[in-house]
Amino acid sequence: MDALTTNANSQLALDIAKRTSNILFDTAHVRGSAYIRQFVEAAGSHRLVFGSLFYSYPASYEHCATLEEIKTAKISDTDKANILASNAKRLFGLN
Repeated sequence: MDALTTNANSQLALDIAKRTSNILFDTAHVRGSAYIRQFVEAAGSHRLVFGSLFYSYPASYEHCATLEEIKTAKISDTDKANILASNAKRLFGLN
């Protein structure tokens, strides 16, 4: 949780994702749509789970910036579906 809070942490998370196959990362605090594309290209969309950041203070319940970053990322619709729903379903056994 919150692995993507800073640029340094985001790079570290990506390095860890490249070396391990059993860790999933959430998108809360994602640093932009370009990072999402970079992560998907390096580690795969099956490793990202949507995190809204709504738990954090101050919460913005009117606009979810993280959702917009995923929707505008230059990745396939399948990758977006993985991040937004499929991976969480798989993680919690809801398939």
